[in-house]
Amino acid sequence: MLIKPNWDNFKAKFSENPQDNFEWFCYLLFSKEYNQPYGTNRYKNQSGIETDPIKVGNEVIGWQSKFYEDTLSTHKEDLLGTLTKTKRDNPNITKIILYTNAEWGQGQGTKEPKAKTETEEKAKELNIELIWRVRSYFESPFVTQEQRDISSYFFELNTKWGLSNYGFIDTLKDRYLNHFNTISLLLDKPKPIDEIFINLAIIKEKKEEDKKEEANKINREALLNSYEEIHKPKEPIEIKELINTSKKSLIYGKAGIGKTTLCKYIAYKWAKGELYSEFTYVIYIPLREWKNRGLKGAIRDYYYSQDEKDITLDIKENSQKMLFLFDGYDELDGDKKKALIREIELYNLTYYVITSRPYGYQKNDFSVNEHFETIGFTDENVKEYIETFFKDNSKKSKSLNGYLKSNISIRHIAYIPLMLEMICSLWEEKEFSNSLTMTELYSRIIENFLEEHSKNRDDETVFEWENREEIKEFLGKIAFNGLTKQTILFDGKFIRDMIGKDNLDFFKTSIVNSGFLKSDIKDKSLLGNNFEFIHLTFQEYFSALYVASLSKEEQSEIVRDWKFYPHMQVFFAFLGGLIEDKDNQINKTHI
Repeated sequence: MLIKPNWDNFKAKFSENPQDNFEWFCYLLFSKEYNQPYGTNRYKNQSGIETDPIKVGNEVIGWQSKFYEDTLSTHKEDLLGTLTKTKRDNPNITKIILYTNAEWGQGQGTKEPKAKTETEEKAKELNIELIWRVRSYFESPFVTQEQRDISSYFFELNTKWGLSNYGFIDTLKDRYLNHFNTISLLLDKPKPIDEIFINLAIIKEKKEEDKKEEANKINREALLNSYEEIHKPKEPIEIKELINTSKKSLIYGKAGIGKTTLCKYIAYKWAKGELYSEFTYVIYIPLREWKNRGLKGAIRDYYYSQDEKDITLDIKENSQKMLFLFDGYDELDGDKKKALIREIELYNLTYYVITSRPYGYQKNDFSVNEHFETIGFTDENVKEYIETFFKDNSKKSKSLNGYLKSNISIRHIAYIPLMLEMICSLWEEKEFSNSLTMTELYSRIIENFLEEHSKNRDDETVFEWENREEIKEFLGKIAFNGLTKQTILFDGKFIRDMIGKDNLDFFKTSIVNSGFLKSDIKDKSLLGNNFEFIHLTFQEYFSALYVASLSKEEQSEIVRDWKFYPHMQVFFAFLGGLIEDKDNQINKTHI
């Protein structure tokens, strides 16, 4: 199917501002041609060219659009000015693509139009290659056939921007193949998702009648998944069987357990044609970016850069062909949760997966067929992950697998993908001794983590290395007071109470930038958000680090008050290790 360029339709449809809409049209075509799915940076009233130039190989390329009602020859001065301004503001630019709906008028005889010749000579003088994309360009196969979903919107009166059988599928696949092909856990070191992703253990939740009633208390197991649950006689659900098992699913799991990775892996594998090929659309929606603009608005916000109000998405019509991945239900506030639920009901969605942390939902919030818990890696997953991580060093892989078999306490946390990456990264630098304790491991992890977050980052998101002890002190105070209150989410009031008004700037510039606290990012004001440690075990370790710095009398009082509370058990294990290390250092000093 071809789309015939019809400039009369274009002018009638965009009569209020044809230049702005022509600029948008060209922006989309430029982005498609040069594989810029997210577009390029731009500024209001940008000089010379429409957006910042892009680098392709050795070339620096910019573009400009001009919607004219007459021939190009009458606009020579405008064109010359564009070249001059562009070179002045972008001295490294080597090529300009100039889009226009106009054509050059014919020169005398067989000569090129004088205005065209002078414009090209100016470009040559400025060492710029000038590429003309005039009216005839919009009749090319690239525009009329390859980009027909875009062209139809601009050249056909009744076409609205939406889910076509061509454009939106391409947009989804471009996004997934180019941006979900790698994953980062803690250290922001991207790794190919095909190589590093191992099936997480997704366990079908027990029926209520099969569960044992427990006292109304929050113990550590209520806050932190038991990663050894996988070793009980249950059969994990494979990802490829998830939708066959349940059309509408809730998958819950703790921070760092891999819920977002799971969603992105599904989307990526669909885009490659290796998973859920029965769906025409697999649509990933990160709920932390939900702006209460409805499901259509959420799709537009995440997949398109334009704020076009009149978008028509045939969600109801295509519902049987769509799988929605709603990631991070717990990151929505109450009103946004209600809005999402209304949209799910409004469009009568047939297939969807919702992910959440355990505390972030009520079972009657929405209609799902099954609840699943993702509880991390199995023993076989751990082995495969390590072998993949050290694919070029089988000796390292073998030694770490052997170490984990002989060290039960360290193996316990290796079921957590986020923690296993840290263990592998540390092992890559220096192998652990057989006597390494959990406390010593966490101490090394934290120092390594702080070092990674204090270098190679933008000035706005880096902290001073000299402040690390003060950072650990404040994190410890927050962690311990949260732990005694059995709280893993800290609101702005809690943070202010813990660190004091005088230290709020330090919290914003150093503590947050250390990387150990995650924010739900609901509010532009930093302390309008909730915070939590990247994993509960970090909260427990920092709590112990804080108490280890107190006096013997204060420590004794804490032990007396909290020693029988189940949720404090790991804290006390860390505390014992820290105090022992501290005593050993004191003894060595006095020898």
